[in-house]
Amino acid sequence: MSIDFSNAELLFLYGRLKRELTAIKSAKTVKVPKSEIELYESMLLKMESENPALKNLPF
Repeated sequence: MSIDFSNAELLFLYGRLKRELTAIKSAKTVKVPKSEIELYESMLLKMESENPALKNLPF
């Protein structure tokens, strides 16, 4: 499957996923399934592999 996101769309999604993952990992009172954390990490890694400059953004 190929989805052609614009740079703005990709940046928006990447930022949202990155912030959400940070919030999930730092939440002490709410238990999040490990599979959900792995899903976020997998999506972020795929985005970074397609656009390595995303890794350098200050999120």
